[in-house]
Amino acid sequence: MFRIGQTLRDVRESRGLELDDVEQATMIRRRYLAALEAEQFDVVPGKAYVQAFLREYAEFLGLDPAPFLEQIELELEEPEPVPFAPPPVRRRSPEGRWLLALGVLAGLATAGLLAWKFGGGKEAGVPLTVRAAPPRTPTKPAHRAPSHVSRPAAPAGPHLRLTAARGPVWLLVRRDGADGPTIFESTLQPGRSVSFGRRTLWIRIGAPWNLDVRLDGRPAGLPPTSRPANVLVPAHGRIEVS
Repeated sequence: MFRIGQTLRDVRESRGLELDDVEQATMIRRRYLAALEAEQFDVVPGKAYVQAFLREYAEFLGLDPAPFLEQIELELEEPEPVPFAPPPVRRRSPEGRWLLALGVLAGLATAGLLAWKFGGGKEAGVPLTVRAAPPRTPTKPAHRAPSHVSRPAAPAGPHLRLTAARGPVWLLVRRDGADGPTIFESTLQPGRSVSFGRRTLWIRIGAPWNLDVRLDGRPAGLPPTSRPANVLVPAHGRIEVS
């Protein structure tokens, strides 16, 4: 049986690499790399992350990622849901139907008897005097001055828009450069987009071939590549591959 974690660990150790070295080169956190080698896939936040991290780790070690992705698909395959069986319908017997009908008739008879006893006949009835409410004088609605509500100006469009057009794309976005704070880290599923305002951004792209980029509303193509890429998007200017 193909072992994902053992294969990654053996190749890494044979090359004299530590997990810190792999983290620095791939930008994947050390705890996630250790989880992949220990096959503790529940530590990684989601199946898409596991697939993206496995692909990048295997490519960094010079391995074909296809066997890793095929094996993880088998190991993370979700079981089929058990079909729901509705509870059996209890049918009433003919005797039960008769008893129910007799009970309803007895209830109606009792209600009629109580109504006759406490309602009385014509002699016992006491006429009620109904006073009509005085007519209401229609009033004119108060005149209200039209209110002038100031509407906020429409926000400007996004500076950068990233769309997973041809498949899932793992993204790590940092502000003000590669050492800046992380503002986004997730895997975009096909058809999903994420937008950012005008600021300097450093982006690690796991699958650039699946990504469409629009800068200030215009298409901005990435250089053709078959490996993960790092790009720098300045607040003013063109995209630069770092």
